[in-house]
Amino acid sequence: MSQAQYRVILTGTLASGADPAQAQANLAQLFKLPPDRAEALVNEAPVVIKKGLDEATARKYQAALHKAGWLSEVRLWEAAESTDTPPAAPPAPESPRAAGPAPLEASIAPPGSLLADPREVPPLQVDLSGITLAEPGATIGDPREIPPLRVDLSELSLAAPGARLDEDPTGR
Repeated sequence: MSQAQYRVILTGTLASGADPAQAQANLAQLFKLPPDRAEALVNEAPVVIKKGLDEATARKYQAALHKAGWLSEVRLWEAAESTDTPPAAPPAPESPRAAGPAPLEASIAPPGSLLADPREVPPLQVDLSGITLAEPGATIGDPREIPPLRVDLSELSLAAPGARLDEDPTGR
């Protein structure tokens, strides 16, 4: 007789005291999923997370999910019985998504049409009473005199045309 195998099922219920947003982020991090896929996983619950596990490993998955903020169940996996006898009936789908995609009731909007209702944006209230406009060509700021820059270049020299600049001219 083979060892009993179990499956871990995410119920989609938050553990007591868990923050929904943090639990969602923890689930995404635990299974290395994008946040939108983790949200879809919870919305499709109950979902089989893992199957064909021994009881100790299944309990580890359950503990990890509880630590992430989610309740889960560990159930005996019936498909782990004998492989010698064919199944009497085809197995029922374990989740709604296993049955196949639902018919899509979508349409495509014509080009240039608005996809959302326009929002009413209140006019911006800006106080311009302290601002004046100068006439064209007027000097706006007071001109200031900038002193000339004095740079000492007496230590610098020019090499002869064609001289190698990577060699030390002093011979050191």
